[in-house]
Amino acid sequence: MNNLFKILTPKLLILFTVLWALGIIVMLIYTTDLFTQNIFQKKFISANIQLIVMSILVIAFHIFYWKNLKKYQKK
Repeated sequence: MNNLFKILTPKLLILFTVLWALGIIVMLIYTTDLFTQNIFQKKFISANIQLIVMSILVIAFHIFYWKNLKKYQKK
């Protein structure tokens, strides 16, 4: 994971964010049968965990990138 953080560029950050958003949308549509079912049912717990984990990873990428932006621009 450290290697991925070291090569994080603006293009890669945008790509991860777009793929994350698309993944969230597709997973919500799939699990709720085009929003006809409630996402907070017990049978969707694994999908909810995946959504949370994906969101945490994308937030971590953004936090790392914006914290270390000045540090890597100097190099």
